[in-house]
Formats: sequence, structure tokens, C-alpha cells
Amino acid sequence: MNNEDQIKQLQGEVAELTKQLGDANEEVQELTNKVDDLSNDAGLGTKYREEVLARCEAHYRLIKGEAAKQEFIDTMIKNAPFENVLVLDKEYEEELNSGMAFTCPHCGKQIAGLRASKEASADGDTEEPSDDEVEKHKVS
Repeated sequence: MNNEDQIKQLQGEVAELTKQLGDANEEVQELTNKVDDLSNDAGLGTKYREEVLARCEAHYRLIKGEAAKQEFIDTMIKNAPFENVLVLDKEYEEELNSGMAFTCPHCGKQIAGLRASKEASADGDTEEPSDDEVEKHKVS
């Protein structure tokens, strides 16, 4: 093979490699865009998970009051598989909404469950608690 043939062959290879490089750059850009989209979705998922964890912990603390154990929160809520936390949160929410009475951890007063309070208030049998009363019984 003479020099001219080698030059033409190398130029053809350069053209093919340049095309492949362009295709690869397009694919890299597409993948970069997908990563950006997935990162945004992951951020939303992380935020949702944090909200559910906080809500589950709050529900647990409302149900248990002073008997709430930090070890349980750390082990069974914060470090549990998320599917388990969703089930626990649902259970706790149902228990809170069942109308059962629970005790204020600050003053010991018996407080009706959330749903029972709303239904009783809607029927007019009881009054809505004042803002001061609600503030006094908040769990922090």
C-alpha cells in the first residue's frame, strides 16, 4: 500500500471516529439530562420520605405520650425500611383517628382522638378548642 492509499484510509478512519465521537457526545448529553431529571425526582422522594418519617414519629409520640421511647423511634421508625414506616404511619394515624382518648403529655388531660373531636364539633355536641387550648397541648 502506498502513502496516498494509507492517507486516504487514515482520513476515512478519522471521519468514522469523528462521527462516533459526535454520536457518543449526544448520548452523553442525553444521559446527563436524564440524570438531572432523576436527581430532581430523587429530591422529591427524599423530601416525601422525610415528611412521612416526621409524621410517623409525631403520631407515635401522640399515642405514647410520656411513654414514647427514643430507641423505638430510632430503630423502628427512622432506620426501618420505608415500606414499614408507611405501614406504621397508617396504623398510628388510624389509631389517632379512631376516636380513642389519649392523654396530653404536658398536663395529663384526656383528649379525644382527632376524628372524634371533629365529628363532635360538627354535631355541635362539643366546642372547638380555643387556639390557647390547642397551643397548650402541642407536643414538641
